[in-house]
Amino acid sequence: MIKKNILALFFLLILQLPSFAIQKNLDINELIKNALENNPEIKSLSLKYQVSLFKIPQEKSLDDAMISLNSMNLPTNAIAFGSSMMTALSLSISQKTVYSEKLILKEKIAIAMSEIEKQMFLEKVNSIKMNVKNVYYEFYYLNKIIELQNRNKALLKELSKIIQTKYITGTATQQEIIKINIEGSKINKNLIELNKKKDRAKLEINKLIYKPIFSIINDVKEIKLSKIDLDFEKLRKLAYKSTEIKKAEYEKNIAEYEIKKAELETIPDFDFMLAYTIAPDRSDLISLGLSFNLPIWYKDKQLKMIEEKKYTYQAFLSNIKNLENNKSFNLATIISKINENEEKYDYLVNGILPQLQQALKSSLVNYQTGKIEFMSLLDTQREIIESEMEIQMILIEHEKNIAELEFEIGSEIK
Repeated sequence: MIKKNILALFFLLILQLPSFAIQKNLDINELIKNALENNPEIKSLSLKYQVSLFKIPQEKSLDDAMISLNSMNLPTNAIAFGSSMMTALSLSISQKTVYSEKLILKEKIAIAMSEIEKQMFLEKVNSIKMNVKNVYYEFYYLNKIIELQNRNKALLKELSKIIQTKYITGTATQQEIIKINIEGSKINKNLIELNKKKDRAKLEINKLIYKPIFSIINDVKEIKLSKIDLDFEKLRKLAYKSTEIKKAEYEKNIAEYEIKKAELETIPDFDFMLAYTIAPDRSDLISLGLSFNLPIWYKDKQLKMIEEKKYTYQAFLSNIKNLENNKSFNLATIISKINENEEKYDYLVNGILPQLQQALKSSLVNYQTGKIEFMSLLDTQREIIESEMEIQMILIEHEKNIAELEFEIGSEIK
């Protein structure tokens, strides 16, 4: 009977090795696709970008021409056209024109503002991708921990049978039976808490992909530790082209255009007018007119405006330098975490865990022969579970760090 239980226990020990069976489960790419397609903020930002494109041709166009129809010198005591020598009708058209460079600058500003809207849209896309990945990895982690706890529960059940048999033969104590029952109760308590967390993670996924709150979610696919190129300089160059910095660059460009536009404000805008006047008692008349603004207060207005725009430009330059500095720091920090986690993962998977599994097999045999106490066997089993849980924690932290790295550089790492 004892030999049969030992064989069953060895089978369970084999099951404790990491499982890489691939099933048709929840796919992260499908989740991201659903999140992007259904997210209302993404749709809103996309529409704002489309709206900004319509503004570009408007900004480079002149104001509408004005047409006026006027009657002049109608006598109040005899309202009739032609009853007075001074009576006339006038039809006029006027057009305000500006220096062509002003229109070019307005167009450039509109294009840059449109690009800012585009970068905000892309930044939100990257943010959603990172959030979905983080929730996905958290859901995966909870699945793996529940799986480990269930394996541990099954293993303890087989151990309990062995202890019961040894107790009958007088080679095990009642204290050992009580202790293993307590361990089983702790696992059941942990499983209740873990399943609640898993349900909350399901709700979080449903929230991100905008599915019904009680949508059924399958388990996730098996995840392996990702290996990526962590060349700092290469990643830094990519990060300096990220949506956040591109947006700041376009803001800086707008400030630069605003300086040039303010400098051109000292050049007057012209208003041309052409009028045709019909008079009943004399020949028709044609009138021409030209008016323009005179910037006589340029010291208090235009020159101060130029200074204002220059300070704004300097502020945006400083903002870009600050963003680049933050990007470099964030990249270095994330790369350090990734390298550290890879070392820990390799140490646990290829070093500690195999030794503990071998120690457990040895402890089981020694327990059967009475060479070690039950608590030593239980401690070894507990160390295995804790190590496997730590491996899964390191794995998802590693994948989350990669997702954060991709967000920082604004693109996926192949």
